[in-house]
Amino acid sequence: MDVKPIDNIVLRPDGSEAWPKMIAFHDTGTHRIFCWFVLLPPGEGVRQEHVIEAFLAMVSHPDWGFPKQLYRDNGTEFAVFDKIRSAITMIGGDASRSIINAKPYSGASK
Repeated sequence: MDVKPIDNIVLRPDGSEAWPKMIAFHDTGTHRIFCWFVLLPPGEGVRQEHVIEAFLAMVSHPDWGFPKQLYRDNGTEFAVFDKIRSAITMIGGDASRSIINAKPYSGASK
């Protein structure tokens, strides 16, 4: 999973600007990508509550479900997954591999 900024400014109906960010989950088995977009005010970044909202949307989607493992970026917005490590382990079965962190500052690891 990772967060990517979208290089388009969106105008809301009230005329205010919103800067879209995409939270994406990649299924390495099927090569599908689940994308969740959040519209944020200028200068605001994705927070943990946005990531949890995206994760809940993914696991409740009928074509996705709960993952056995999560490979996450090292951003602080993904630290919230440490809180659900035991749930992922119960479903996935391997405690040592339920959440995998990307190598720090390594583009090739992502």
